Amino acid sequence: MNPNFFNTIIDHLDSQEIVSLDGIIVASGIGHGPIKALDIATKTFEEHLIVNVKGPLELINKLLPFMQIGQLKKIIVFSSVSALVDIPMQSAYCLSKKMLDYHLKKMSVELRSKNVYLTTLRPGLINTELVAEHLKSYKILNVSDVSNICQMVLDSSIHIDSLEFYSHSQLHPNKLIHC
Repeated sequence: MNPNFFNTIIDHLDSQEIVSLDGIIVASGIGHGPIKALDIATKTFEEHLIVNVKGPLELINKLLPFMQIGQLKKIIVFSSVSALVDIPMQSAYCLSKKMLDYHLKKMSVELRSKNVYLTTLRPGLINTELVAEHLKSYKILNVSDVSNICQMVLDSSIHIDSLEFYSHSQLHPNKLIHC
């Protein structure tokens, strides 16, 4: 991960004189595999942690000052259904997404007192260049479906803690909390 990445974002917000963000959508991920759990190199494991855990959490922390406290704000973070389901030959990816999820649950509770609501999305496979070539036989989500789900969460008058979904017709809200 480029160490100047976060500064570039902050500089851009400052240059556009953005004083307040109504919402943040964070999507970040890297996965190497298939790799047996016992064969994962330390460098590969660390890369998963940096991109899949540290990156999203650091970005949220850098952008939080741009969210005016007191007004209802929303943060959407993409995790993965892999945080809930152990996938053979993908242990580094699954573990990194589980770590992200665990931290997001704790962060969500802390942010509520500031009227900032965090939703974790755990999609199945999304039709991107990263997966499309290798997974032609699997049912995968279209990018537009995922975009529509993000918009639904942003527009919702209720808070959705998390959603797991495998296709646009299979939404599974864990909890609904009225704001």
